[in-house]
Amino acid sequence: MYRPSGETTWLTLGAIVVAHELLCRDGQFLTEACDRARRRHPVLVWATILTTAGHLLDVLPHEIDPWRRLGRPLAAAVKARLA
Repeated sequence: MYRPSGETTWLTLGAIVVAHELLCRDGQFLTEACDRARRRHPVLVWATILTTAGHLLDVLPHEIDPWRRLGRPLAAAVKARLA
């Protein structure tokens, strides 16, 4: 089974973002979509962005990092189904 490295995944995400920004319709840049979401759900959007930044910078204690807490059991479940 192919399992990409973190570096490969970052390159893929970057390529997807660039492709989207080049090909999207007017008003559909990712920042514009974030602006719309932030107007409708400001607390949720800010909390998600700050939580994601804390996770990516590895400054949140692992016990309270929601992405880590969510990701570990999901990864284990996927691996178990694929085994």
